[in-house]
Amino acid sequence: MSNLRVIKVGGSLLNLSDLSRRIQVWLQSKREATNVFLIGGGEICNELRRLDARFQLGPEFSHDCAIELMKVTAAILSRVLDTKLEPDFANLGTGRGDAVFECSGWLRSKEDQVPQTWDFTSDSISALLAHELNAELCLLKSVDRDDEDATDRCFAEFSQSVEVEFVNLRQQTS
Repeated sequence: MSNLRVIKVGGSLLNLSDLSRRIQVWLQSKREATNVFLIGGGEICNELRRLDARFQLGPEFSHDCAIELMKVTAAILSRVLDTKLEPDFANLGTGRGDAVFECSGWLRSKEDQVPQTWDFTSDSISALLAHELNAELCLLKSVDRDDEDATDRCFAEFSQSVEVEFVNLRQQTS
């Protein structure tokens, strides 16, 4: 295992005013590594899901819109964590320190390898990223692992070769 850690931050955690502190406290309990943060779409993408259901926008169009919205949440997380925003996959884990990965360009280069549906969301994207970086994966979520909807439907397939830690960050208080 490399000295890289992919940390998927659930977009729903953006409503925590102390998100940065919670992540820093959690990181203090972990071994030292270069952290690559990837954030989900949260409420912004949930609204897109509702619009898709209402107007039947179609899976490819909705997937593309969701990836665009993840640019916004990545920029927000970068600001919240005071960590650089990195859009270039080639720069991840090259000794340049921690980064929030803005994954849209990288993901577009993989369009023929990934489903363009609501079954393939930031959970599976983070698993694919961890696999390609040969990194461990930590999912920081608002739910427990045994919750029925804890991950998207494609996660099991894309996380097969990845060491995964699951953390309900919402329940962490210290």
